[in-house]
Amino acid sequence: MDDTLAAIHVLLSRYHAEFAAMNLPSLVLWHQLYSLVENRTAVDQSVQRMRNSGLIMTLRISLPGPHAMAILLTSDYIAFMLQYTKQHRATRVFAKALPQLTKSPILTASGFVDAVESLFRSRQRTPPSSSVLEQDLTHLVQSRFLVASTNLEAKQFYFTLPRLGMVITGIARARKALTNLLKRQPYHELVEVDVRKKKLTCSRLGMDFHILDMAGAALFIRIPTAQSFILKLDDSTDISTRS
Repeated sequence: MDDTLAAIHVLLSRYHAEFAAMNLPSLVLWHQLYSLVENRTAVDQSVQRMRNSGLIMTLRISLPGPHAMAILLTSDYIAFMLQYTKQHRATRVFAKALPQLTKSPILTASGFVDAVESLFRSRQRTPPSSSVLEQDLTHLVQSRFLVASTNLEAKQFYFTLPRLGMVITGIARARKALTNLLKRQPYHELVEVDVRKKKLTCSRLGMDFHILDMAGAALFIRIPTAQSFILKLDDSTDISTRS
């Protein structure tokens, strides 16, 4: 297991209870990995390789300030999807084709059709008709496992999850709250252990998740000390006044 995959498993395990309380599979943000693995290039290369192999998948997270990519194990996504949709035929088909579709956070309608047809032919079975596959895509959107992109020239979708909006809202509010907290301090900095003692009421995720989010997104600088870290606001990326 390489360092990046090990870091993914560490964070998935660390945040499992918080996501389970929201009835969601555990996920991490791509840039959070930079706090555990120093070599960012190695992290990016490993994530791309694991995504290309179908081991992991990424979800686009739209946030004020830097946007993000969430990472979760493809097997966790499939298990959650099948349970959530009560083994609906469309999601069973989607689940079987999914490891071939994770190379990008964007799914095209034609890519979905090609993957399903290839899957059925590899098993010497007749693929579903185009109208059935169109209905499958509609079901996946209605079930909130896909969301249509705004690209009007091509039929494209992003992978998503039901209730993911709750997570996105919590991250956005926590970024603003922690930015405002640091802005009130002399030199715009605090010792991390003191920050961890504070309670965030704007998010159902814990302080550790949000500290690694903001550090990885370069919204503040995490400076190592002998016993802890100092969190220092990066004023050039201040998001406290953004909507």
